[in-house]
Amino acid sequence: MNIKKLIVSAAAFLCAAAVNITAVSARPYLNMDLKYDGETHYYSAEEIALEINGRELDDLPMPPVLLNNYTLVPAREVFENLGAEVDWLPDSRQVQIFHENTSVIITINSTTALVNGSDTNMDIPAKIINDKTMVPLRFVSQAIEKEVGWDGSTRTASVKDKPITIPETVTEATTEETTETTTAKPVETTTAKPIETTTAKPVKTASNEIQDIEAIDFVSGMGTDLISISGADYAPKVDITRSADNSLLTIDIENGNLTVAKKDFGNGNFIKNGYYYQVSQKYVRISLELKDTVKYNSSTDGKTTTIVLSEGTGYEDDAKFSISTANYNYVGDNFSFEDDKLIISNSSGKINLNNIKYDDDYLNGEFRITIPENLTSVLSSTSFMIGSEKVNSVDINCTSYNTVITVHENNIIACKTEKAGNYVVFNFVHPSEVYNKIVVLDAGHGLQDNGASGNGLVEKELTLDIELRALDLFENASDIKVYCTRLGDTYPTLTERQDMASYMADAFVSIHINLATSSASGTETYCLYSNDQGNGLTSYMLAERILDKLIASLGTVDRGVKSEEYIVLKGTKPSTLLEMGFISNSDDAAMMGAAVNRQKMAQAIFDGVTELLNEHPPIR
Repeated sequence: MNIKKLIVSAAAFLCAAAVNITAVSARPYLNMDLKYDGETHYYSAEEIALEINGRELDDLPMPPVLLNNYTLVPAREVFENLGAEVDWLPDSRQVQIFHENTSVIITINSTTALVNGSDTNMDIPAKIINDKTMVPLRFVSQAIEKEVGWDGSTRTASVKDKPITIPETVTEATTEETTETTTAKPVETTTAKPIETTTAKPVKTASNEIQDIEAIDFVSGMGTDLISISGADYAPKVDITRSADNSLLTIDIENGNLTVAKKDFGNGNFIKNGYYYQVSQKYVRISLELKDTVKYNSSTDGKTTTIVLSEGTGYEDDAKFSISTANYNYVGDNFSFEDDKLIISNSSGKINLNNIKYDDDYLNGEFRITIPENLTSVLSSTSFMIGSEKVNSVDINCTSYNTVITVHENNIIACKTEKAGNYVVFNFVHPSEVYNKIVVLDAGHGLQDNGASGNGLVEKELTLDIELRALDLFENASDIKVYCTRLGDTYPTLTERQDMASYMADAFVSIHINLATSSASGTETYCLYSNDQGNGLTSYMLAERILDKLIASLGTVDRGVKSEEYIVLKGTKPSTLLEMGFISNSDDAAMMGAAVNRQKMAQAIFDGVTELLNEHPPIR
């Protein structure tokens, strides 16, 4: 290009630039009321444009707003446009954002987010503004590894996928060197140490060490849907649960690190759709939406765990049982299983009912009976499938010093034991047939769901501590049988908690900690329906009595009994949800952080429930 052409081109560029600069005009002002934190705030600022991968989003239900120099945007509409999945948990006031291998869990008004299971500080909390969940754009975008930009001249915030970095082409010699490196050490590692580990201490390794999940595959065949999960070192351990309405099957992979990109499952014989993702640093979940009720079974082979869905109901472990259909009854040598009763011959007279020990491991779906006698002359170790409403299967393990009977439950059971001639009968029944009064305690949140946090406290830890203290009181000084929705850092779903209460509770108490502005304080309780079971006890009476006990004991502000559409309150039994105090308030937090006060809370629960069930004995 000659000098003249260069000058002309430069002049043309400057003219174009001048035109563009002239065309840029100030964006219109937003003048509106923003309702959040229980107050109305007047907002006046230039409009913010939002671009996702070069495309401007318009018609948002709530425009982006600038608070304390940070841009807040509507969570669902923005991040679903980036390929993420967005869920809202009203009970814990949390928004969950899942994208490829990253999970981000944000609690409203908290500056601590959970990114892949790790606490991460935010400069500004998420807010409910004008009934819309608004989250900090930059924090969430960077957490899911997106590029964030800001053009002050046009008031445009932008988010886009990071460019894929392709390594520079290497020479043939370098390639050979790289190949030599990757075929030397890995072969030595994967053929020596993993084999030694999985054959020497498989239980310890599979339970406690995080391993890579290298593949999750889905195949739909003749009458079955098959999901295979391949671990790097051993067959992954899975926990399978089904929703109460049989519409969702959840497969949780313990101590797993997902090394493959998140993938959606296609349509199958029984699966409508599904996907898998990394919930936290050591927790992978497969979520399957079902077309209909299915039977599922799992088995392991080498480093792969396989789950097979087929027509029917119930659970069947093919690795242990060869029976492919439910029997309901079973006849063995010197014993039989009939109508949920295990009948064992006691012609030798060795079984003493007073020496039998019972272990009700209901959260793991097992009820164990230990007979401290050598019954090998009568019984032999065996396993058999039942598949009734109460009992899934039974294991009998005989040794030279005791006999252990493990009942795998389809529903929580209790046991009535009696002698009938030369037989001992173990009758597995609904808990209400054994216990006159039953309470279900629920420690809110758990595992990946921390709940609210603030002032150095975490809700899931406080609620569990209060629940366990109350459990101890009931077990030591009451005729009330107590079940808990969790006894450690686990996460039963909200529906599972409510189902457990509806199944057997005479009273259900869900324990929570509140969160709002730093000025909010006090104690409140919630109820929804009456749920009177004919004995005169209602949910309101339960909520009111425990609130009175809490206020009298703690001296906190009485915020009254309220009503909200919380899932855990939608069951059929008298139910209440307790908000002990505000973790966001320094005084309330200090009060709840003291063990002596958590003991007072437990005592208030115990006293309130005990009084009401004495005044209104359940009808059996």
